[in-house]
Amino acid sequence: ATLDELTNISNRRGFMALAQQGINFCIRQGIPASLGFFDMNKFKEINDAHGHAEGDKALITFAKHIKGTLRDSDIIARIGGDEFAALLINTPKHQAEEIIVRSKQLLDKYNQEEKREYEISFSHGIVDFDAEKHQSVEELLAEGDLLMYRNKKAEDLTKR
Repeated sequence: ATLDELTNISNRRGFMALAQQGINFCIRQGIPASLGFFDMNKFKEINDAHGHAEGDKALITFAKHIKGTLRDSDIIARIGGDEFAALLINTPKHQAEEIIVRSKQLLDKYNQEEKREYEISFSHGIVDFDAEKHQSVEELLAEGDLLMYRNKKAEDLTKR
């Protein structure tokens, strides 16, 4: 099973296989790739305040949003829980950052239009693939996860 049944995007296993193929393609073609690592903000609070069914709806909405703002050629997955990843092929880090900023703006607009009791938002980390540095997709994910947590901490500090 390589598909996440809840969100209908790849699961971690599917992502690992597809992302490795994508990385191999980028190496052969000499083109850039970036990995985006995403974590939904306040997901536990959504579950606690509104129940797990509403938490599932939030995950589905977020997956649709990410899929809708990235390209069909990008490899998107729910890595686990409220964490998602995307491999953006033929996309250097600065372009990936621009795409993620646009994605956040569209999600903000969506939240304003929906007027639910909670907002869907996310923190992210973007890694520029480097064949010399990254020996595996796992290493890319680990670095993306670390960058996401650093960004999340910085966002939390600026909100205070």
